[in-house]
Amino acid sequence: MAPSFTFLNVSNAPGLGPKEAKQMRAHITKTNFAKRRQRLAKEKQSNEITQWSKDSTLTRPGEGWRLMQKWVEAALDPGSDSQLTSMADPIFSPIGYLLHNFRPLIFPAGTGAPGSAREKEWINLLESEPALVEASVSIALRHCPKHRNTCGPREAAIRKGRAIKLINQRLDTPAGLTDGVLGAVFTLTYAELLGSDAEARNVHVQGLAQMVRVRRSSGNNTIPLWFCDFLLYDSIGHTIFSAGYSNLPLIQALRNEDDPDQADVAKVRLGINKLRQSIDEYYTSSALRQDVAIVIGFEVERLQFEIDTLLGNQENYIRSLHNSLQLFLLLLWPVEEPSRLEVPAEELKNALLQPHIRLCSSAQLLVWQLFVGAAAAKQQSETLAWFVTRLRELLTSMSVTGWDKILEILTRAFTPDARLLARFKTIWQEVYYS
Repeated sequence: MAPSFTFLNVSNAPGLGPKEAKQMRAHITKTNFAKRRQRLAKEKQSNEITQWSKDSTLTRPGEGWRLMQKWVEAALDPGSDSQLTSMADPIFSPIGYLLHNFRPLIFPAGTGAPGSAREKEWINLLESEPALVEASVSIALRHCPKHRNTCGPREAAIRKGRAIKLINQRLDTPAGLTDGVLGAVFTLTYAELLGSDAEARNVHVQGLAQMVRVRRSSGNNTIPLWFCDFLLYDSIGHTIFSAGYSNLPLIQALRNEDDPDQADVAKVRLGINKLRQSIDEYYTSSALRQDVAIVIGFEVERLQFEIDTLLGNQENYIRSLHNSLQLFLLLLWPVEEPSRLEVPAEELKNALLQPHIRLCSSAQLLVWQLFVGAAAAKQQSETLAWFVTRLRELLTSMSVTGWDKILEILTRAFTPDARLLARFKTIWQEVYYS
């Protein structure tokens, strides 16, 4: 097909002087050359991208773990040959560019809100480890929508190769397995998850777990905070959402042997389920026993402390889970006047309004959180109206209308007792019939 160029005939054009006509011709010429460069770039990309394999995995030869490159050697563009980390111009800082354009992709587990301690820690790793920068650029270019139809895939493969080469240079000694190197391998592992390559991702997980064990064998038992965040998010994913992928080898390597339940939401969920059963038995019993009530009260306090310890220092997404769980306990076992729940309900609303990255399939957890907030909010208040409106919008987007489906969603998160479940049903009727 003939190239699509733009032509303009300005002969006898009224009101267009020689200077304006010259400027117009220059504009048209510039536009046509831009189109030609774009066409040639696409042709070059289609020819060169076939030389690169999209898979780079961790393999284990006799001498140890190595990241192996599975592509045909090809000449790189001279303009791409320098590592991003060698750029000295602060105006075009690669790290600043990454933070500005690709934050959701390059921060693990959705942490690193602007100005947070997690952001500072991750930026320090980026500044100290070139492999992490290259891995971050690779995942950003590969999965950012605006780069998918340009040179993104090819450039992503180049950056991935550089990251792998840098990582391989650090694997000879335990001292080389720094936090930055672990972060780089973790980023590549996450890239395989986004690319739906389960086999490559599982091999990466095995290799990353081996790196953690090697570090610990040399006496380095410190686990970076962002890895602890990963443990927590993974626990939520498997406890509530039944994630279809396994990080078990890495989880086992990361967990503290002295405290294997650290960062495990499953333990909290089990405690809440037992508490709910005790509350149901208490209210269905023929006699309300004071000693049972005291035991339930102590269990509520224990769970409150456990939730604070596990989730209290987290940000954004985890913080909203912390607030909703604490409010849920107060709804399960009311020990204060209903008016005392108004402030926690408002705090939950504010936490849910904060920008953050959600876990996949977390809309189900959000449904539960909105029910909790609506149950605690003051009647005919703006806070209640906000929870009801958000719940209506969310359920509509999920095409959920029947109570049976709502009940299924609620029980997959944290199941309320019979009394609180009745309040939830009243809220659903208000949402559905209003």
